[in-house]
Amino acid sequence: MSIYTEKYIFNFLYRLFNPENRLEIIPLIKSDQLFFDRLIGIGSRHQILPSIYGGILRNKLSTYFPEDLLEYLKKIHQLNQNRNKLLFNQIEFLSSLFNENQINHVFLKGSAVIIDNKYDAVSERMIGDIDILIAENDLKKSEKLLKMNGFKENPETDFELTRDISEVKSLDRHLPRLVSPNFIAAVELHRNTLIKKFDYLLPSNYIFKNKRCVNNHWIPSEIIIWKHAIYNWQYNDHGINLNYLSFKTLVDVLYYEPNKIYKKLNNHHISVKHFYSLLSVFDVNLPVSHPLKKLIYSFYIKFKIISVLGKFYNKCVFFIQIFLSRIKLLFSSKLYRVRLLKNHKLIRKKIIDFWD
Repeated sequence: MSIYTEKYIFNFLYRLFNPENRLEIIPLIKSDQLFFDRLIGIGSRHQILPSIYGGILRNKLSTYFPEDLLEYLKKIHQLNQNRNKLLFNQIEFLSSLFNENQINHVFLKGSAVIIDNKYDAVSERMIGDIDILIAENDLKKSEKLLKMNGFKENPETDFELTRDISEVKSLDRHLPRLVSPNFIAAVELHRNTLIKKFDYLLPSNYIFKNKRCVNNHWIPSEIIIWKHAIYNWQYNDHGINLNYLSFKTLVDVLYYEPNKIYKKLNNHHISVKHFYSLLSVFDVNLPVSHPLKKLIYSFYIKFKIISVLGKFYNKCVFFIQIFLSRIKLLFSSKLYRVRLLKNHKLIRKKIIDFWD
């Protein structure tokens, strides 16, 4: 049943961008409570409930879903829309501030998507932080500007990072998050888009060279948004190691993927080919360059016990990697040691959340 539901969601997202495909999806909708419960569960876990509701409205499928389910999705959709409107106001403030002060910057990820507005992203795209790529020589200036305008660090969530930009450079791809009581989202000022080992795949100078201006806001080119969506999931969020897909990432990928990409996949990085190999579990027409990874992923979504064991194994590996890196940081950064001692409750919470 789970794989059926996931196949349905994939088809819903993948094929219903064009209302002409409406009739192909209707037979896939099963009118039983278990199906709808899993639809909500998977949609919630992947943060795509607003996208699901938006697709239902665009393709006039309301009559095929229970009224209470539609009402629930409508509320989620409205809450997300309200939040994103506030977030967009914050983007406009940040954009004006950086433009006026000649900060070389580019909005990334969800912020870029709602600025570009290729679809009703303000209502459908769920966004956490505002990610902004900043030119290296403007990092310190941009951080200072934000702090002068009411933003500050939140040591309760970012105790592991230092305030010294030169030290942060060796630790992470972005500065400590900055928050303001006047705005809804935390701001991450990035020097790089990917973890250090894979930063060569999407170097900052390449993004700046290909940036574009949409209504006075700087965002990456469409091909870079597509690449960043995949690389971010595969490496920053460990998707390639987990051998799993994020449907939230999938939405961005499908809206921005180049024409005839399936014929050109062999020219792309292994992580892109891996991403599309897993998608072939849902669409047999997609090329498969990693058949074993595809088989394992199909087992993950068919058999819950395999999925649980696989995720547990990968979490163990990640935990050991994080633990070793933090031990190294413990000896190399005095400020990290100070923050560690002052935030033992938060450390415990982070460990619990990691294993949750």
